[in-house]
Formats: sequence, structure tokens, C-alpha cells
Amino acid sequence: MTFELVYDTYEAGYRYWWFPSVGLIFVAVGLTVLIYQHKNPSQTRSLWFRVFPRLFTGFAVVWVLISFVATFSEYWDLRQALRSGQFETVEGKVVNFVRMPWQPAGGARGSAR
Repeated sequence: MTFELVYDTYEAGYRYWWFPSVGLIFVAVGLTVLIYQHKNPSQTRSLWFRVFPRLFTGFAVVWVLISFVATFSEYWDLRQALRSGQFETVEGKVVNFVRMPWQPAGGARGSAR
């Protein structure tokens, strides 16, 4: 009889790092525009062209912070449970296994049969 490890929380790591990091692209774009505007001031620019980059950059920073805290806190809680021994190990024979179609990580889950 052979055994196969199906899922190991310890080895999974922080899987959703990509979600807050996408916001870093928008932070970089916003900061680039703000630096450009600071180095090239123009009296003819409307209020909207002066305010929008600040709003855009501020929203991007808030996005990164909130999404990081939301996703990392789940990972941290699982990590702490693992370190403190507050977890369950499930072992046994798998019966009536129906393979679901492949989906990317974080995608919608299929319904149970």
C-alpha cells in the first residue's frame, strides 16, 4: 500500500501574494505621474489634472494595504495554528473520488456531488 500527500499547509506558503502586488503597479504609475507633474509644473493644467493623480495614487496605496492585510492575516492565522499544534491531520483511504476539472488557484470551486 502506498501513501500520497495530497495537501500540506506548511508547504503551501503565502499563496495570494500576487493580489496585493498587482496594486503596486498602479502605485508606481501614480507616483511616476506625480513626480512628472512636480518636475514640470504648468499653470494651464486644470484642477482635475492636478487632483486626479493624487486620488489615483492614494486609492492604489489603500488597495495594496487593505488587500495585503486581508490576505496575509489568513495565512498568518493558519501558520500560528500550525506552530501551536491546533490542527488536525486527516489520514485514510480515499473512496468515491471524482476528479474535478482543473481550475487556476483561487478560482471558482465546483459543486460537490
